[in-house]
Amino acid sequence: MKTITLTPDASGMVDWPTLSNDKKSVVTIGSFDGMHQGHQAVIRRVVELAKKEQSFSVVVLFDPRPALVHGYAAQNGGQEPPAGMIDAQALTSMQERLRAINKLGVDYTLIVRYTLAFAAKSYRFFLGQMVGKLGMRSLVLGSDAAMGANRAGDVKAIENLALATGVFQLDVVDDRGPGETRVPANAKPVMPTVSRPIRWKARPRRNVAHGARKTRRRPCACGAPRMCATCWARGASKTPTRFWDIRMPWKAPWCMARNVGAPSASPRRI
Repeated sequence: MKTITLTPDASGMVDWPTLSNDKKSVVTIGSFDGMHQGHQAVIRRVVELAKKEQSFSVVVLFDPRPALVHGYAAQNGGQEPPAGMIDAQALTSMQERLRAINKLGVDYTLIVRYTLAFAAKSYRFFLGQMVGKLGMRSLVLGSDAAMGANRAGDVKAIENLALATGVFQLDVVDDRGPGETRVPANAKPVMPTVSRPIRWKARPRRNVAHGARKTRRRPCACGAPRMCATCWARGASKTPTRFWDIRMPWKAPWCMARNVGAPSASPRRI
């Protein structure tokens, strides 16, 4: 894969290279930040059409990301971000994107420095440069792509331009995937409202009595499967027993039991 870096002049004009005088090209355009499966599907379609039509497969990358440039300009009085500014919100670096594009078998990758003057060009002018300079005969885009000044060049507008001029074809790839949800960049979180307060059910805790060890249930001295309160109070069991393992009399109003942490001669009412 050949990589070419292009920088627009002060007026936003780009000196596009001439790839070939005879061979045409299949082009896709975008920043491709993250290189998710939708991006990969678009680039695979470019490579597939290029092999079918015996053309060059070309990817036009924008660096820095358009969102960074416009966001910085909105907060700094229309100024562009300085060269070398770190994009903290970028999902992948330019090197990572180039490695992923190279693995997909692309012939050319054109890295265009995104500036405000370049962004002010209309999508008609931009696509005319692609056709005249790069020999573009097929343009592959995602279903939500947009380009040009004020993002006026959406898929519908580009499709109408392709049908009206007849100099290139538009191929749209559904890169959203199943169950996709688009969240606007200016979306604000909204807390849900409930008609009645939510009551959380506390989970009961089964703590071990102070000084007792977690042991298996031991049969009672009188032969019962569980320790009864009477035998426990008499000290028949030499092993500390958990209080919920004691079989209490069903109808007894109270009983005497020995505190685990107290002397044996200290009965208390439970």
